[in-house]
Amino acid sequence: MQLRSKLAKTIVILSVCIGITIILNLAWYKSSSKDGASSGADIFLARPAFAQEEEASFLDKEAGIAAYTNLGQTVNLGAVKTAFRTIEKEEGNYIVGSYPVPGYEDEEAEDVHCFIHINGWIVTYYSQEEPSSKIVRWKDWDSKTIGTKIEDTLIAAGNVIGVAPKNIKYYHFKYPEAAKFMIIADNDDFKITIPGDLIIHERTHSTIGSEKYSKLNIDGVSKGKGDGFLSYSDLKPDVTHDVATYYSNTALVIIYQ
Repeated sequence: MQLRSKLAKTIVILSVCIGITIILNLAWYKSSSKDGASSGADIFLARPAFAQEEEASFLDKEAGIAAYTNLGQTVNLGAVKTAFRTIEKEEGNYIVGSYPVPGYEDEEAEDVHCFIHINGWIVTYYSQEEPSSKIVRWKDWDSKTIGTKIEDTLIAAGNVIGVAPKNIKYYHFKYPEAAKFMIIADNDDFKITIPGDLIIHERTHSTIGSEKYSKLNIDGVSKGKGDGFLSYSDLKPDVTHDVATYYSNTALVIIYQ
């Protein structure tokens, strides 16, 4: 379930019927971008089968948005351990540590947490204290693809082990009831309407651009730049909100059911 190959979609929805939108699962997004340079993806969340095991129980308390897969073979932890920037926890059957994101190796603050078990499980994640929008990969972004840092890192870890990861899935450990999350990315102003019958667990944003000028405004109110959380009042349901992207690329990541 890799975003770049399967779930990345270019969306330009000029008029939206709420009922139809829910069926399509392509949400709430109405683009006012003149050139259509926008992309969006609606991704299912599924709890990994091993998460209830004692060895992985700490993930429910620590992990936020996560990507995971099973390589289908036993892993030599010693062989992959050197690829970690730091080791946070090392047990007989698994290791957890800070893993550099491909393309962001010089930016330690972007590192993801990586859990690797000898039975083939890999989980890459950001912590519950970090906004889900931190997963958005802006480097090499264009209007037709949406990559995530946690998926790219999972693939990199699998390659170090010698197995190309397949069937990558996503889950948010803080919100076990959440069924999906949506990424909306644009390099121009756009509008967004969230249907009132959806349950929203988390609203987050990510912006990148000129250090001096870039910022995000929602309905004329500045929300700053970088990665951050948005409140209920920032994106109220059944209201069309104007999202202005000043000298920047902007993404909204919304966790919902």
